[in-house]
Amino acid sequence: MSALRLAGWLLPAQLRRHRAGITLSALCVALLAALLPALSASNAAPRHTAPGAVVRTIAIGTGGHGSSLTPLTAQSLASIADLPHVDAVTPWARTPVRVITSGTHSAQTEVETVFMTRVPSVQPKLVAGSEPSDTDEVALPATFAQHQNIRAGGSLSIEYTRIDAGGARRTIDLPMTVTGIFDDGAGGVGGTGVAYASPAAMTSLVAQTLGRNAAWITSDYAFPKAYVTVDDVANVATTLRAIQSRGFNAASFAALLGADSPDTKGRPQGIAPLAVLIAVLVLVGIAWTTIAPELARRRGSAGVLRSAGWHPSDIVVGFELPVVALGLVAGAIGIAAGAIALIALRIFAMGSTVLGVRLTPELTSRDMLALAAVAALPMLAFVVASLPALVRLGRTPASEALRH
Repeated sequence: MSALRLAGWLLPAQLRRHRAGITLSALCVALLAALLPALSASNAAPRHTAPGAVVRTIAIGTGGHGSSLTPLTAQSLASIADLPHVDAVTPWARTPVRVITSGTHSAQTEVETVFMTRVPSVQPKLVAGSEPSDTDEVALPATFAQHQNIRAGGSLSIEYTRIDAGGARRTIDLPMTVTGIFDDGAGGVGGTGVAYASPAAMTSLVAQTLGRNAAWITSDYAFPKAYVTVDDVANVATTLRAIQSRGFNAASFAALLGADSPDTKGRPQGIAPLAVLIAVLVLVGIAWTTIAPELARRRGSAGVLRSAGWHPSDIVVGFELPVVALGLVAGAIGIAAGAIALIALRIFAMGSTVLGVRLTPELTSRDMLALAAVAALPMLAFVVASLPALVRLGRTPASEALRH
């Protein structure tokens, strides 16, 4: 009871004195609470269209071994398509565009993004609609489609820069049909924040952005990469060797799934645990700089309490309880601010990218438990930072009171 009475006497003064430490701790918690669900969702395990199709797919680059280079032209891809057991060969390309929609939050929305060739076997599955196949068809990420209230079968416009025969640059406005919506929370080649267009659409767009025509693309353009689908997993190794013998840098997805693929290499993984670790270190630092001067001033008080017959453990508890309360207050303020930030993030920045990680703040039961743990971090940090000094304070001899 004496320890509780002491804590009640100390707490109001400490709350007033340590407002800066409480504010900084709350800010740290708020940032972590706002970003943790989004980062955790972005680092989820990839979910591809069909595992069977993935392991039957071979990725091809343009660089061969040594100094030899085998361009991925339409002609060379045709020779690959003639190999036994090859079901399909899809040349891959990408080009930046500006998507223009009439969404729910504004009269008109313009978003810079990247169109990539749709390769269903190694990209996220569709959750609505059908695959794009014509030159004016596109598949959109579900997050963006939901935010802009676009459904499969809807339409939008894109803007891109076309280079004319004379070298003049013109901005082209092209209407497109949204044939499909894909799960952008899943993994796949190409990264995040992209949309997928049909091979025919990509050929047309790339030709125009390079100031060329479709015939030049067919005869001379070297695609950055291509994807080959084999009829059976048992034939992947044989087909892979045949492709490599033609000078292509090829690898099967059966091998790539065990490591980082060329498209996902460098993508930050495990950002959520790293963010928690950094937050804990910052909170402990804030707690130490907040509590250490306070405890140094309390040696005289501890000496007086020892001379009054207090046990060291009572002194530790009496001074520790206000410290715990400081951490709880910081955690409560921080988690409330983080909840507001999370709501704002979902409304205004859904699908944005931070450090290459797409923000998809969907709260799950696991995220709720994580947020509860985040709210307790300041309390733990204050306890860890103060406990060694408090133990020494509890052992302060009664004679120390005479020095203060």
